[in-house]
Amino acid sequence: MAFSGKSGDKRVLILSMRYPEPPCSGEKVTLYNYLRAFGELDYAIDLIALSEKSRLKEFDRESLKGKIKGLDLVEIVPVTALTGVWGALLALLKGLPLQVGYFNNRNTRKQIEKLLAVNGKKYSQVLFHTVRTAGLIESPRETTTILFSDAISRHYRLASPFVCPAIRQVQTLESRLLEKYEKKMIQSASLSIFHSQLDVDYLGIHSKEVEIIPVSKDILPFFQPITDTTRKRFLLIGQFSYHPNRDAIGFLIHNRKKIEEMGIRIDLVGSGLKKRTACQILHSPNIRFLGFIDSLEEEILDSYGIICPVRFGAGMQNKILDAIVNGRPSVSTAFTSQPYYRELESKGVFSDCLLSGESDDQLLHLMKRLLSDRNYANEISRKTYEIAGFFHRNRISQVLEKNRY
Repeated sequence: MAFSGKSGDKRVLILSMRYPEPPCSGEKVTLYNYLRAFGELDYAIDLIALSEKSRLKEFDRESLKGKIKGLDLVEIVPVTALTGVWGALLALLKGLPLQVGYFNNRNTRKQIEKLLAVNGKKYSQVLFHTVRTAGLIESPRETTTILFSDAISRHYRLASPFVCPAIRQVQTLESRLLEKYEKKMIQSASLSIFHSQLDVDYLGIHSKEVEIIPVSKDILPFFQPITDTTRKRFLLIGQFSYHPNRDAIGFLIHNRKKIEEMGIRIDLVGSGLKKRTACQILHSPNIRFLGFIDSLEEEILDSYGIICPVRFGAGMQNKILDAIVNGRPSVSTAFTSQPYYRELESKGVFSDCLLSGESDDQLLHLMKRLLSDRNYANEISRKTYEIAGFFHRNRISQVLEKNRY
């Protein structure tokens, strides 16, 4: 693989942790928007995505190419559990994070090198999606961008009170290794992009090579209020096999009776709901599992908002943003809304529309008040929609264009 330098042809290679179609989760929405941003800047785009699943079917590739301007090459590199675990163990012996070794192993690197050798293209930019892919190939510092969805080390630290002692010990070690690795990778790139100032503060980064862009998506052209035909329900969105979302499901299990007594209705949107978990919550008449849906926006607009009872993890930032850009209330833990409050305050915006509570009872009472008072729900909805412009996707294009020169 060759690099043409910043003054050469506008072609970008994106090495991704996710295949972005359909854009139904935080990291997928993030990647989808960066692909669109590069397309708007007239880049030719080559995408290589890692996956623990089978290779993509041809129609999947063509579907994505039809939606992203400039998308040329679309490839997927499978990472098997066997090679991943072996790579993680070797990484530990080298003092590297386990999850970096899982994906950045010898077999994965060889597959990527082979793909790049065959296409023989020159790249003026390389974007690594998450720190786990950084280092999969060598690229000059001046052409390298790393998209940190979050400082993973910080989220491991935040998760430690909620896991068993054995897992806590592993996470403590992993957090230390990750923090060291994250700082090293930042120094190897001309630009590092974070979703939250909290992550930057945690890593103690003070340089011009870091930008803060909260995970963002397109904004609806006009505000759509809650009406008498809007379904009186809340949405809980996520990949429910993911540990932070399993923790959020625990909120439903522990409060199932209160949810029924208070007349609160909750619909789950996403995938990965285990059969045992489903048996614990879905026999309640107030909780439904919708699975994947055709239009997340339509479901959000046909609801009184989104709940996010998450106590750790990074994906919650996108859940709250889904509420913001659709002009619907969000009811979350204080931890979940904190990154957005920080970003708004940095712009001199002090909005109280992001509803949060410290306890389960506080979250339930917030939901009950919204469902019981449509005028109040619309007041919060309009305030929510008014702050949406601060998280517009155009910010991504502006930062990437600035970094090109």
